[in-house]
Amino acid sequence: WLTSLIGKLLSLIRLPKKPANGITHGWDMITALGSNDTATAECGTPPENEATITRYSAQIKTFASRVEVCDKAQWGASDYFDLMDMHVMHGMRKIIQDVETKCFYGDATTTPAEFDGAYEIINTNASGNMVNASSAKLSTTLIDTAIQAVIDQGGMSDTLFLSARDIKDLATTWSSVVTYNDPGAGMTFGYNLARYMSYAGPIDLVMDYISLNTTNSPNTPNDDAFLMHMNEVALAESEPMYKLPVYRALTLAETQSVVWNCVLEVRIPQWQSVIYNIGQT
Repeated sequence: WLTSLIGKLLSLIRLPKKPANGITHGWDMITALGSNDTATAECGTPPENEATITRYSAQIKTFASRVEVCDKAQWGASDYFDLMDMHVMHGMRKIIQDVETKCFYGDATTTPAEFDGAYEIINTNASGNMVNASSAKLSTTLIDTAIQAVIDQGGMSDTLFLSARDIKDLATTWSSVVTYNDPGAGMTFGYNLARYMSYAGPIDLVMDYISLNTTNSPNTPNDDAFLMHMNEVALAESEPMYKLPVYRALTLAETQSVVWNCVLEVRIPQWQSVIYNIGQT
């Protein structure tokens, strides 16, 4: 059931899951790639082109929801559903929505209870991959600029997460560069909406209607799009989302909580890009 619920939320189903390796989850982040010219004279000394690897760590953060249902409400509830389970289900949905939003826009410095999201990690470790739309509508030119920023550093992103508004603004170019929904290729509305046939290969366009909007963006009233290499991103969790046992205090009610401990892992920020400050001009 939980997998089905996550599947209805567009980004987390795409994000690989992995076990966290501690309360403070650590991984090797490549923060710089070798860029020296490799042309070497005969019997010369080859130049160094080592990647800079940083042992990056981030604290696992807790997302939790609590529901309290009084006895009278449970007694009077319909026979067709369990009132406690119904409330718990919506609490779990809200947790998933919040985690998804933090995966894009989390900022542990400003809000210590959350982890750093892709926007913060990319901006800090690969600022050259931040493409400023300068309040213009999203266009294939901006997408191509983001793709080139990644290619220049040896990567090839495969997925572009964008808002419903930005999907709409791209519609005028779809006739020549986009493959429409193809159920045979696993493409259905609301999950994998379309595929942009870029000069560097196909990019899946995934509409995110929960997180990518003008309210969550630090560039409000504008929004942002995220070009990601999904093999280099993961959601590390201490354990899958779990329910605590139902308990009763001194009140005529039962209480249950749901908890998810997780953090975003980005291994190569240079292979990700953000098109930010997307407007309507």
